[in-house]
Amino acid sequence: MLSDRILELRRQRGWSQEELAERMEVSRQAVSKWESGQTAPELDKTLELSRIFEVTTDYLLKEDGEAPVLTADKPLPSGRIISLSQAKEYLGIRKRASYKIAVATFLCILSVIPVIILSVASEEPYRLVTEKMAAAAGLSCIFVLVAASVGLYVHTGFESSPYEFLEKEPYELERQAYWHVRSEQSQFRSKYAVFNIVATCLEVLSPLPLIIGAFSGDGLTVVITLAVTCLTVDVGVFLYIIAGVKWESMQRLLREGDYSPKEKGSELRRGISSVYWLSAAALYLGVSLVTDAWESTWIIWPVAGVLFAALSCILNLVIGKKEK
Repeated sequence: MLSDRILELRRQRGWSQEELAERMEVSRQAVSKWESGQTAPELDKTLELSRIFEVTTDYLLKEDGEAPVLTADKPLPSGRIISLSQAKEYLGIRKRASYKIAVATFLCILSVIPVIILSVASEEPYRLVTEKMAAAAGLSCIFVLVAASVGLYVHTGFESSPYEFLEKEPYELERQAYWHVRSEQSQFRSKYAVFNIVATCLEVLSPLPLIIGAFSGDGLTVVITLAVTCLTVDVGVFLYIIAGVKWESMQRLLREGDYSPKEKGSELRRGISSVYWLSAAALYLGVSLVTDAWESTWIIWPVAGVLFAALSCILNLVIGKKEK
């Protein structure tokens, strides 16, 4: 009964376990054990709880104790309480979303590879296909793969929609939910680091096949190595997304990193980043299709990467000043 009263009163005041522990001058673990019924506060701490919550000891200790009356300075919690089952469900949704988003992005990048190979295969001296056949097949691949990607993105959005409130409303994790998410994050931390290291190495090494192919002097070989370069970049992006989406889902629930209440500009940064890279992809496809120079338009990507680093620095300065 006492454990239920403490948990109920803390939520009514809108305090976190850390805040109550600070007021009581005890550890957060002590508050957690009180609320779970593992231990009971000593008499002096029970009296202190009565004083802090402004209730009688009878209300804390007796089932039929008179309920306190909330006043203006003791508001009901303004945010939602996320249970253990909800936290597990959200993490499960985002885990599935990580694969769907990664596959969708993989297909988007992959869609240009058939166009690259077919465009060269239709030229002299190969003439493996006609120019019209190459154009028709290449464009068909782009539309089919991009359509599949869009379908995956939309399906992911619908599946995640029940938890859109996490971006708009204040919330608090229940004790069991908090420790479950923290445990999941701890277990995934090493895998997250490995995925990012491998992905970074693939991105750095991705131009190597193209450099080797450039010395062959054969147009088809150059294009094939360019396709290998694109595929290597694609795999790196795939790993980045799988690890990133899972990690961010835990950070969002725990309100850490970019999702900390102090990071007010994080949503703006992510929005600008998404628009930037989508624009870069559209520019790459547009220029490549118009000029038919797939063997050289890949230079757009490293240039976009350098410009994005400069843009990130500018955003950090501008948003940082506004937050101050």
